[in-house]
Amino acid sequence: MDGTHLWRIDMGINSRNIYRISPGSATLSTGMYDGVTVYDLNGDGKAEVVLKVANGVKFADGKTFTATTNDDQSVAIVDGKKGTLLASAPFPTDFASAGKLGTQFGIGSIDGMTPAIMFWGRNRNKDHSFNDVFASWSWRGGKQIVTNWTWAKPSGPGLDASHQLRIIDLDGDGKDEIMTGNFALNSDGTLRYRLPGVVHGDRFYIGKFEKDRPGLQGYGIQQYNPSGLLEYYYDATKGTILWTHSTNDGTSVDVGRGLVGDIDARFPGYEAWSFSGIHNGATGQRTEPSDLAPYPTHSIWWDGDELNEGLNGPKIEKWDPLKPRDSGQVGRYELLTNQGAALWDGFNPMFFGDIIGDWRTEVVAINTAGTELLMFSTQIPTDKRHYTMAHNPAYRNHMTIKGYLQSPLLDYYFGGGMGASPRPKIHYAGDGWLQAETAVLSGGAKSTTSNASGYTGTGFVTFPGNGGVAQFPFVDVAGGGTKDVTIRFANGGASRSGIYRLNGKTYPITFPATGSWSRWSNLTIKMPFAKGSGNTLSFESTGNDLANIDWVLIGKK
Repeated sequence: MDGTHLWRIDMGINSRNIYRISPGSATLSTGMYDGVTVYDLNGDGKAEVVLKVANGVKFADGKTFTATTNDDQSVAIVDGKKGTLLASAPFPTDFASAGKLGTQFGIGSIDGMTPAIMFWGRNRNKDHSFNDVFASWSWRGGKQIVTNWTWAKPSGPGLDASHQLRIIDLDGDGKDEIMTGNFALNSDGTLRYRLPGVVHGDRFYIGKFEKDRPGLQGYGIQQYNPSGLLEYYYDATKGTILWTHSTNDGTSVDVGRGLVGDIDARFPGYEAWSFSGIHNGATGQRTEPSDLAPYPTHSIWWDGDELNEGLNGPKIEKWDPLKPRDSGQVGRYELLTNQGAALWDGFNPMFFGDIIGDWRTEVVAINTAGTELLMFSTQIPTDKRHYTMAHNPAYRNHMTIKGYLQSPLLDYYFGGGMGASPRPKIHYAGDGWLQAETAVLSGGAKSTTSNASGYTGTGFVTFPGNGGVAQFPFVDVAGGGTKDVTIRFANGGASRSGIYRLNGKTYPITFPATGSWSRWSNLTIKMPFAKGSGNTLSFESTGNDLANIDWVLIGKK
């Protein structure tokens, strides 16, 4: 990434209406709607752009998208390197009589193995009520986009979408559900549950808020709930309410903002707060009044501990439970506007999430002239070692949704007293790099950064004299066949032999000396892979120690 401009797409005349409730048929990023996301959909190691298009959109090669009317909309797959149209499919037409759809796109998996496009479309009726339609598509290459399912929200009360999608595996089967507001859809597009008594709200969150409670938890706030409900905390796996807070007299209130995060290590699990005080999620107990609470904007990880910091407009803040203060007096790590940053609406960055990979959060903004992207990353050292948060499907899925810009969360507990991060629930794609430190390690094999330099990623794997194993499960090599496999290794002053196992078969392997444990070399051998993602590859020491391994490359790049 050297900043070279690759291509430009002209979204055309139908992108000029930026009204946040009913935008143009090709308008991107206005109000709660995004209409664009980026992901490698076909597993070739290169990202495609998923884009909302309509009549008049001109691609980078000069070709113009045409439709029967200006209200007709389609999902388009765009070549990420060239900016050219690869495939398109029309939007659902369930509520076409009410006009064009504002949209959110995200990526999840409905089969537990491959990525799928997740879609939410919304338009408004003349009586100011809203229609919502959800869909999922898959694209594996070529001209065809496959419709997996479509679900149009039925009319009537009880299904009130929030301003945001969350795409997350609620039940641990590897398949992602869609959640918004007070209801959830299964990975097959059927209704999973609805939360009784809950209506629309501006913020809701799902993740692992309690270390020892089974399943996932959720928290949300309300906008003018006629019952006076202000906020609710629930079992997101089962769809049952655990605790709520309401106004004393039943007055209907627009709460506006709420947040979750582990900001107080004195109490187990995450805290949840809006403007009714800070409450411990596990118990519902109020731990601080609202006038001593940080403003509930975004939760991030910035300093060296595993508790949350706050991203409050341009301010990166640290709330201290031992000296609780409101947002105007909270300790501050950074003020991004002092470093030339401009926020797109005055209060939110263009993006925030872990993209460098040491588990802390990066913040992306633009400069005041609008000519540069600025990326901010912490300079605070840490002795806490965790893999990149994008290894977690729930966190990664949420990174693909902009929408109303809400905090990405993990589906495992990350906070005070957490211990080691669990094994990441990822499948390794073939024809790509496998960082050795992400392997499943056993028998004394370990990831380290000690006594060597020049490695890539966050470390390398070292082996004991005998019995050490570094295993890569679920290696996806698509069509299978014999592949060149390159191992980057360092091996001191003597050769070392061991074995590698591929799908249960054992093969000998010898690493020659490299002369120094900081001098890295490549060894390339041919390995016979099976089709699909069921391959398991491991390297093992068998009495002669083994080389330190930095990464493994399957296929040629």
